[in-house]
Amino acid sequence: MATAKISTFTPKNYEYDCTRKCRYVEHANRITAALTKRSIEDEYLGAYIAKTCANYTDIVDDLGRSAVHLAASVNRYAILEWLLNQGAIINSRDYESGSSALHRAIYYGCIDCAVLLLRYGASPELLDDDTRCALQNVCRARDFPIFASLPSSNEILVWGTNKNYNLGTGNSEPTNTPQSVDFFRKEHISIENVALGAYHSLFLDKKGILYAVGHGEGGRLGNGVEHSLATPKKVKIPKKSYGERIICISASRKHSLLLTDNSAVFACGLNEDKQLGVRDAGDKLSVFREVITLRDLNVSGLVRVIARDFHSIAYSEQSIYIWGTNHGQMGIDVDVKTVPLPKQLKLPLKTNIDFVEGNNSATVVYTKETNILLYFNGKMRTIKPPNFEALKSISVVGGDIVKSGKGTATALKLLMLTQTNVIFLWYEMTQQFYRCNFSHIRISQIDKIFYKANQVFILSQGDVYKGKCQQVPVPTYMTKSDTQKHPSSTANIWSSCDQNRTEISKEHIRIELQRYASVDRAVDIFCDDDFTSFAVLQESHLKYFKLPNLTHEEYSFKKLYNEMDEFDTVHDVVFHVDSETYAAHKFIVFARAPGLRDILQSYEDEHIYLNFKLMTGKMFELMLKYIYTNQFPNEDDLDNIQHSLGPDCPTERVDICKLFLQFVEKFKIQNLANFLQSFIQKSPFYLPQLADKSKYRFSRLYHSEFPELYDVRIICGDDVVIPAHKCILVARLEYFNMMFTHTWAEQSTINLSTIPPEYMRPIVEFLYSSDVEHFRKQNFSETFLFNMIVYCDQFFIESLRKVCEMLILDKITIRKCGEFLDFACVYNCEILKLGCLEFICQNLARVWMCANPKR
Repeated sequence: MATAKISTFTPKNYEYDCTRKCRYVEHANRITAALTKRSIEDEYLGAYIAKTCANYTDIVDDLGRSAVHLAASVNRYAILEWLLNQGAIINSRDYESGSSALHRAIYYGCIDCAVLLLRYGASPELLDDDTRCALQNVCRARDFPIFASLPSSNEILVWGTNKNYNLGTGNSEPTNTPQSVDFFRKEHISIENVALGAYHSLFLDKKGILYAVGHGEGGRLGNGVEHSLATPKKVKIPKKSYGERIICISASRKHSLLLTDNSAVFACGLNEDKQLGVRDAGDKLSVFREVITLRDLNVSGLVRVIARDFHSIAYSEQSIYIWGTNHGQMGIDVDVKTVPLPKQLKLPLKTNIDFVEGNNSATVVYTKETNILLYFNGKMRTIKPPNFEALKSISVVGGDIVKSGKGTATALKLLMLTQTNVIFLWYEMTQQFYRCNFSHIRISQIDKIFYKANQVFILSQGDVYKGKCQQVPVPTYMTKSDTQKHPSSTANIWSSCDQNRTEISKEHIRIELQRYASVDRAVDIFCDDDFTSFAVLQESHLKYFKLPNLTHEEYSFKKLYNEMDEFDTVHDVVFHVDSETYAAHKFIVFARAPGLRDILQSYEDEHIYLNFKLMTGKMFELMLKYIYTNQFPNEDDLDNIQHSLGPDCPTERVDICKLFLQFVEKFKIQNLANFLQSFIQKSPFYLPQLADKSKYRFSRLYHSEFPELYDVRIICGDDVVIPAHKCILVARLEYFNMMFTHTWAEQSTINLSTIPPEYMRPIVEFLYSSDVEHFRKQNFSETFLFNMIVYCDQFFIESLRKVCEMLILDKITIRKCGEFLDFACVYNCEILKLGCLEFICQNLARVWMCANPKR
């Protein structure tokens, strides 16, 4: 092997011009460059590496990459194994991205090398500069266009103080670890939007159904009562038209707002500050009622509603409506204390709104002309974005008029995220922008960011981070008690005529971030105004998982038909037609040929004589063949019928077919009659060699049909007796076929006392019908399905076994996939095994975190 040849070159038997502690970068550059040459065979490449430097195992190039890094990246398995056997460092990280050899092996798809590294002790917990472990590179299915069209399906994770049951976990216990909401998980509800409040929360699912949870005092939940709810509950909305959907939800400490796609706004909760905007609402509303004033004003095109503690906002691309208590954020004189009904916010002419944000003290409007309109302290001013860049979002914090003049942290701040993923913080007291930088973590793209009380909550390419911002440096004169005497005080700032002045400070603000390792493939994030409750929507673990396709098995009794004769021990009726005999089974004939059933019931003996003029044995053979096998006759069969009729028969095939049809209709074999009629009506007449059976399928047979024909008894556990039809058991299972055709040919009782009746009944019913959907609708538990596979394995019931494997896969979760895989390996369940492996590959990071929660 290449490994044996490579291993002969060691520092002990070769004279180097450097030492074992060599750190000469040029040596490493030669080694890493050589490893990229795919045309060189392993033994020659190994010899070159070993001769280049005495420290060939650990020396790193100018990008911090060792020979182990490169061998793992380019799938040089033999080289990698040789280096590891020489004692190479396995968990070193490069300078380029902080990646270990395991990171690189998985990223470049070198699975054999990744397995080798893990076997030699590589750490899967090591994080790169993006705080990602190696296993998070295993599968990012959303990066592939083939999955772009898949419908989104989200799981919700929540954590926080949970003081008022606002997380919906069923209790008020705080948690620092993201956990799923059991109510939504068990009901398989996919959440689309979340509004977290300090006292209650709202959830909107993909179907547009609203759920509420938390402290219900004042009617915040909108469910008609003021009781608190520990778990989410559906809330009815008085929609005005069929198909109207909720598109936006918002919750404050005191009230809730909803917006539908018809621009209808609904409100409920406390109305102490007139924040509901509903006429005759009183002090509170316990059910959602529409804000009629907006409809009276012919408002249309609303895109969002914002609920704040003392006021509410609704806006479209052209206008903004605001109502509640005025703290200077409404763009009107501060002497106007209350606006009880929606009022349009005054905007500059020709303003096109991109988005609106606000808190209790200020309202910020970002326009499509890239201007920032700030409504604060009863005035409006325009701010130009930093470097005139377009913005993704703005967060509004602070602005308490009573405290902000004192130079405290309550002064107004605007956190701005640009389209180039740069964060700036605008500070009211200094009138400057401060650029924010992350410490020790590299984030190239920011999808969403929240900023509250010098803390940030960030969504970046499926990862979620939480961190703390450094305090904004404030000049010492601004911290003096008498700021009004200084010309740069806040009072002079807002009276300055140069309100468009924006400066970028030379000082930067550092943000210390920490990633939530237990969150994977996140699509949206939410938090409350106090920054104490958090929620994440992440892609469902089943989004990219597709159940394997079961091979369709034809529903027929072909094997039974081919093996039956008048001397076997299974048949219970013999037909005599045209001096020929045909063995058959009453149950199948009764179910599929009602006309023959009527004739059979008139006979007491098992020998039935069918003497009908012009009916030949060949005709009956073809009908019997169809009854058992669903096989339609073709033109060759018509020729055989013509031959059996003799010289006086019709000469045209169509006439022979019509004659045959008379007896088919007499025996009421309806599907076959329909098939023949469809071709008799065509001109020219013909019968296809291979007919389309999809239009003429027989209905399935069921165990409960024709109980008077039961001819065998199955004794199960607890001495429970299940009667059955011998022909079905023989047709479906080789176990019963051997039993009744050999040893127990004359027996009518089967002793299976080791099998409980709750398992035997479904087995017998499935043998009759092979009805997968009926079996699925029984909603059997996982334990039941596991035991059923064991019994199927005992009796070689392959078709039912595969169905059980599929149903188990349908119940797969992050916590259970390992257990399912163990079972599949023990009982050789190929479908279950492959499904589990695919599921684990698609969710490996989550499976790893579930198996190692402390890590």
